[in-house]
Formats: sequence, C-alpha cells, structure tokens
Amino acid sequence: MKKLIIPILMLLFFAGTSFAQLKLNAEVNGGMASPQGDLGDFYKTGYNFNAAVFYGISDNFDVSLSVGYLRFGFDNDKLNNSIHEIDPTAPTFSGDAYLSSVPVMVGVKYYLITGMVKPYLTADLGMHFLTVTSPSGNYVVGSDQTITASSASESKSGFGIGAGILFSITPSLSVDVAAKYNTISFEAKQESTTVSGNTTTTTSSSSTASYFTIMAGLNFPL
Repeated sequence: MKKLIIPILMLLFFAGTSFAQLKLNAEVNGGMASPQGDLGDFYKTGYNFNAAVFYGISDNFDVSLSVGYLRFGFDNDKLNNSIHEIDPTAPTFSGDAYLSSVPVMVGVKYYLITGMVKPYLTADLGMHFLTVTSPSGNYVVGSDQTITASSASESKSGFGIGAGILFSITPSLSVDVAAKYNTISFEAKQESTTVSGNTTTTTSSSSTASYFTIMAGLNFPL
C-alpha cells in the first residue's frame, strides 16, 4: 500500500506545481460595434460584451478562449428613406428587428513590448451563434399595414484581427483598450426593384458580413 501511495502523492505534487506555474488571466470588456458594408445598410451601431480567459505561453504571447454577446438593431430610418425615395406616400415602418450573436472564439495576442504599458496585436476565430430577425411583408400605400418580422437562428464561422494596449494599474489589475475588424461567414445582401411604366429595374449588392469594434475592459490574474 505504501508503495502505491508514494507515487500517487508525487504525481499530485508535480501536477499541483505545474498548475501553479500556469499564467492565467481573465478579462471582461464591452464597447461599441459598428456594422460595415451592406450589413451597415440594414443595421445601426450596436454593442458587444465579452468574457475571456488568457493563458500566457511567454511574456510576449497569450492564447485565449472567449464568449460574448453582440447585437445590432435594425435601422428603420434607412429603410424608410429608401422606400420614400421611391414612393413618398408610403407609410412609415417602425419595428424591433435585430441581429444578435453569441461568439465563441479562440485567439492569440502578441505583445510588441512588455512593461507597464504593452501594445499588442491580436487575432481570433471561432463560431457565431446568430439570431436574425428581418422585416417582411408588403406596404400598402395609404394604409397603416403592419409588417411582421421573421426570425431565424444559425451558426456561422467568424474571424477577427486588431490591435490594442494593455495598461497596468496595479500588479493585479490592468485596463485593456482595443480596436478590431471582424467578419462573419454569411452574405449581407440587399435588392431593390423599381417599376416605371413597362420598365422594371432591379439593383442588388452583397458583401461578407463585417463589423468594427472598439472595446475597453479590465484584465486580472486568476
């Protein structure tokens, strides 16, 4: 029995020592998210919150796992302006359509220098668990017809790249400020059709969904 207990105790000791040597930090952050391209023609600037855990491989290099919440509200004003350019007598739409996502990402962070102030480059990739609601239905000129919103949920891959600065306030607390460009692997597409006499004209455009974030948060050791 003693021959069995001693190796087990040694194993637990070395496992505990290795865990204690892990450089683990956590971070919570939040900020603005601005939709770009065709996505920006549908949605207004929204917000983004994240929680992350970082593992320091070296003084200059971290890997991370994060989960967040992202939301854009539908831009009713742009929709109404587009419709009223075609038909000034059309009723005004007002709704609560939105796009939201729960991104689960793995990332890397490379510190250009170390010290109290650490500028860095960062990149991450993972999955976005999306919920999209979009206006649907038809306007009837001269009436107050309600346009209902359809909803769909799906999962898409995503990628982000950016830069930031980590400021040490105390040995156990830092402020992290970063800007990042992000993409989600689905197309934001818009199409409009106008009829003039016997002529029907259709115009469309599409682009990969993308958004820009500016985030600030607190980083602390675990």
